[in-house]
Amino acid sequence: MNNDLVWSALKFILYPRHTTVFDLERLVRYCKAPPKKIISAEFKYSDDPYCRLTQLTIARFRPLIKRRGKKILVTKDDVSFWADNTFRLIETLMEINVVDFARALARSFMSVYFYMLTIYALWSDASIPSPPFMHKGEFEEGALEFLLEIISSPRFRKILEDLDIIDEFMFSLSAYAISLSVPLELSEKKKGLRKKLREILVFRDSVESVLDRVEEVELKRPESLRYVASDILYLVGNIVRTAIPEAKDVKNSLIKSLDKLYRKMSEQEYIYRDLVWETTKEIVLAIRHLLNSDMESSIKILEKIGEHILKEKLKGLKISERITLRVLPETQALLPFLVSVPINLADNITAISVNHLLNDLVNEVLGSYLESKMVFSTILSMDSSEISDFIRKSMESPLSSVLLIQIFGAPSAWILETALMVAGIDEGKKRKIIPKALEVLLDYLGSIIDITKKLIEGPLNFGVGRKIGCAHLLREVTFLSYRLTEEVSNVIKTMPQGKKFLNLVEEATELIDKIYKQRKITREEEE
Repeated sequence: MNNDLVWSALKFILYPRHTTVFDLERLVRYCKAPPKKIISAEFKYSDDPYCRLTQLTIARFRPLIKRRGKKILVTKDDVSFWADNTFRLIETLMEINVVDFARALARSFMSVYFYMLTIYALWSDASIPSPPFMHKGEFEEGALEFLLEIISSPRFRKILEDLDIIDEFMFSLSAYAISLSVPLELSEKKKGLRKKLREILVFRDSVESVLDRVEEVELKRPESLRYVASDILYLVGNIVRTAIPEAKDVKNSLIKSLDKLYRKMSEQEYIYRDLVWETTKEIVLAIRHLLNSDMESSIKILEKIGEHILKEKLKGLKISERITLRVLPETQALLPFLVSVPINLADNITAISVNHLLNDLVNEVLGSYLESKMVFSTILSMDSSEISDFIRKSMESPLSSVLLIQIFGAPSAWILETALMVAGIDEGKKRKIIPKALEVLLDYLGSIIDITKKLIEGPLNFGVGRKIGCAHLLREVTFLSYRLTEEVSNVIKTMPQGKKFLNLVEEATELIDKIYKQRKITREEEE
């Protein structure tokens, strides 16, 4: 198995915010076709499964939800392309014998599928309250009908059967039908919406009946309980929403449902391993190898941790992950402004400012890997060329880069921040440590800019391709800019290579502004 290629593809498909420019370069290099051509419906995919995997991954550049002028649209062509692409990807992943990844993608598809039906209901009736971050849009003719046909598609059913999760899907479908019926009851257009969504609502059953089917799902595939648990909890929430205004025995119904869930969850024991503890422990060993001039062993350890993080995330696609896995890497640096990079569904319909996050959430995340960062800071005792080599090789690896993004958000910002912290107010330390950090940053950021330019001026030189190709650079520069205060910039200017570094940041910023055409945040959006 071509491990790096598969991991890079998996990151882009399921966890796009962990994708680096090195992952994109790897995918583009192996796809053997122009990416712009790949996202067209007429493209003929390769017979080689690994080449096909890269082509299908790049095809996901094509968004499921689009903007046309001021409108947000879902078209039949885009829905059809998305479904076919996902099915081909799952089939290809099974062909190269990474069935766990195929199963994870199938579960992700289910979640997005139900989400699309939900936003149809929300967009179709102004009387149903929409979340504040979601703009109104519309489904063009044929888009909803195609979505509804998927659940009875022989191809989709065969995929679920081959993956041994057909019972899991049917359980989720019944649970979703109950959940969907709740907002429809509040709708002024409920009669019309019920008719439109009847292919889904026909699977609605009583909450008690659905709960009684948990055993069937678990007997078929014990691990499925982990994924349907969230569906059960949503059902409990729907009992509250539908019954509290009128039912007298709602408490008994809730107790019965929660008892059922507790018994089933208690039958399965999951070994708890503190991810932060495990990560910090392994980082200690990795940095020990690095300081002993064994960079290869060091990076292998970091790759092992990155793989563990991704596999942990695969297990948590539906049930909420631990906080250090659940939040976006951007939280590590408190992004100050809104930018939409159209990689996945959420990026196309939401604009999220970290300023909107709860302070306690941010504080918990920012401190979650503090010890690991302290261990990493010891690399400043190495020569600048050794540090540069280590950072670049770690980020080139699809697995160790997951770890660095998880801990630092962006390595460049961490390098600058750590150098300033270690140097403190000691002028002697400043003259020794900060120039070393600037040399590393010039090398690392320069390589990111060079690769980004090659991609966006070459194979990704088209609308959405340029935005996706520039996403990694956007992350690095955003994190850096947030730390480049006037005081810090004045210190850097006095250092060797300082002006060159600031000019490089300015060059990157101008490139980003050109690609994303960023707008200023209004005071109202900040608040």
